[in-house]
Amino acid sequence: MPAALDRVAAEFEDLEGWAADSSPLYERLCRLATGDDLLLDVAADHTPGQPAPQLLLAAIQAELFASDATDDPSTVDGVLAAYYPSVVDDARDPDHALASTVRAFVREHEPALRERVSTRRVQTNAVRRCSALYPGYATVAERVDDPLAVLEVGSSAGLNLNWDRYRYAYRTTDAEHVAGSTDAPVTIETRLRGEVVPPLPDDPPAVAGRVGVDVNPLDPTSAADARWLRALVWPEHDDRRRVLDGALAVAREHPPDVRTGDAVTDLHAVADQLPADAPLVVAHSLVLYQFDDDAREAFHDAVAVLASERDAPTFHLAGERPDPDRDHGIQLRLARVDGDTTTGGEHLGTFEQHGAWVAWRDAGDGTEAAVGSETI
Repeated sequence: MPAALDRVAAEFEDLEGWAADSSPLYERLCRLATGDDLLLDVAADHTPGQPAPQLLLAAIQAELFASDATDDPSTVDGVLAAYYPSVVDDARDPDHALASTVRAFVREHEPALRERVSTRRVQTNAVRRCSALYPGYATVAERVDDPLAVLEVGSSAGLNLNWDRYRYAYRTTDAEHVAGSTDAPVTIETRLRGEVVPPLPDDPPAVAGRVGVDVNPLDPTSAADARWLRALVWPEHDDRRRVLDGALAVAREHPPDVRTGDAVTDLHAVADQLPADAPLVVAHSLVLYQFDDDAREAFHDAVAVLASERDAPTFHLAGERPDPDRDHGIQLRLARVDGDTTTGGEHLGTFEQHGAWVAWRDAGDGTEAAVGSETI
């Protein structure tokens, strides 16, 4: 097998572990793809710097969404659609026939799939991650007196910029904690793990301004971009699709301001769109894994330079680092940035990659001394 296909096969193998217990269909498709030259070859045609498996899986689902798959279950499209809970009501469990079925579908739609894989990006707006970001922003608001200026990196369609316009329900075994906008058309539900309840103000923290930056912003009012966002949601995740649809409705009323730009070279120009005297929060979640080591270092340096040139305090809120103590959990970390020094870096809590659960930490457990970009 060529080296390029070997690398893509390793990516599928890694994603298979993440899909376990979350998406039986994607777990099986990833396992099949590791040994299928056709699937690997199409996936290898991916947009540079983007994760090949996620692109191929989303491209397949987007093609199903755009087709008449449910009109005739005997067609190539219809046979594959039968496995997708996102397309049919009573989906078939992954079985021995799935391999030949997906291979036939990929052959049938190969040009369209290659076009999507080579031009689209993995820009999942996992809106349920706001269940972790909301108490993260609330933590910052507790430490400053002024409304926040929010700069989100890797915003995609900017749906998470509307974090204060959603209603939240945090559930434990015997209680429910409700927070956020009471009149929102969507409720983001999540499970609280552990004994610690995060800061959950009834009224969302005040926002002085918000802006996002992305190399390829999506338009939440575009049917094609909305379809791609829905295709990035794993097939079994009905709640994620429901929340996404609600967030798209909010975005139609409050269109997010997402600028086309680079997270490093354009960071300062984007920040200039925000009130200069407002505390700045540079936020992102599951974005930096798409950066190489040099790009990550350059980004952290850019945040430090930006902080050094602002009169108001700058905070860095990031959900990027895997938590070794919780399988498939992502640490939410907060740092106050002062020039080239980052002080008071904290591990606020951990969240499931799609926001299914949040585990908050005791205030006394989260503080870690750190300098420079290593905090986040």
